[in-house]
Amino acid sequence: MNRTNNDTITRSSLEIISLSVSLAIIVALSLFGNFLLILAFIRNGRLRASFANKLIMSLAMADFLTAAFPLTYQLATVINNDIIRNGGFLCTVGGLTSYSFFFTSVFTLVMLSVDRFLALGFPLRYNRWMNPKTKVVIIAYPWIHGALFFILCAATLEVTYQPFDCSLSWSTRPLAFTLSIMMIHVGFPLCILIALNTWTQILVRAQNRRIMDYDSSEGARGNSIFRNRTQQAQNRRANIEFKLAKVSVVIIFVFLACWTPYVVTRTLSFVGASLSSGIKSAAAWCVHASSFVNPIIYSSLRADLRKEMFRVFGICKWKTDKSGSSGQNDSSVATRNISSVLPRIE
Repeated sequence: MNRTNNDTITRSSLEIISLSVSLAIIVALSLFGNFLLILAFIRNGRLRASFANKLIMSLAMADFLTAAFPLTYQLATVINNDIIRNGGFLCTVGGLTSYSFFFTSVFTLVMLSVDRFLALGFPLRYNRWMNPKTKVVIIAYPWIHGALFFILCAATLEVTYQPFDCSLSWSTRPLAFTLSIMMIHVGFPLCILIALNTWTQILVRAQNRRIMDYDSSEGARGNSIFRNRTQQAQNRRANIEFKLAKVSVVIIFVFLACWTPYVVTRTLSFVGASLSSGIKSAAAWCVHASSFVNPIIYSSLRADLRKEMFRVFGICKWKTDKSGSSGQNDSSVATRNISSVLPRIE
């Protein structure tokens, strides 16, 4: 369904230029970064052997498609708002796909945190829990959720033309319904990200403490060379702990930084507050920025993935280590050598 809300409000030339340039930069970075990530997976079959990397590839595909259509569509409407001013098919599809692709990306982030939590927190049980059917469900669910959201909203909600944009008409629905949608797609994923990243940190720290206690007891009975090696291993584990904490903070901070402005401005608009189009657009741009920030964060967790991306881009060439672990999941590495329980953070 589609309804228009025509008005005579116009943007200034400066606002159009600034919004167009900033969004064009976001679109270009998103397309380039995610395409580079996808191409790295296509070129290197060993990368696709890791389930965590498959989730990262799914995230890259969602973000690439987001930049290719919803963001490009929005850039076109900023440059020439007349193409959606009267509503129509483009207004409806553009408004709905923006939500669908972003929610697909958000739930893929959640699935990445779930996989990371199980692999690092319970490495001995990971392979038993993460059977092939479970992996298929984890990868497919975010896409199914996004598709169902598109279909249900298209059938039950109106897409209205507000000043400069087409969006779902939340005002025609009860407040409880709108808040539940917001909680399911933003609040709940944020809580899961915080809980899983914090719990992962606690479990890994407990594992390292047990290993360090064992190494200390063995080192007390060994010679000086053994004690030195034990101390070096303890330092490496402490460094891994620090990196895990840093990555966890970055993941949560980026999610908050991208989504908080959007949630706040949309909530204020819903309760009747008057906000300028520039402020609301800037808040939406923060969400759009997640499309190019995600590949930066998650590719930084895998050294093998970074190397292949650099090779694809032609910055530098890396020698292939035939004995590397890029085709292994985190649990198999942790099972064989618990002291290297964080192979993604290098």
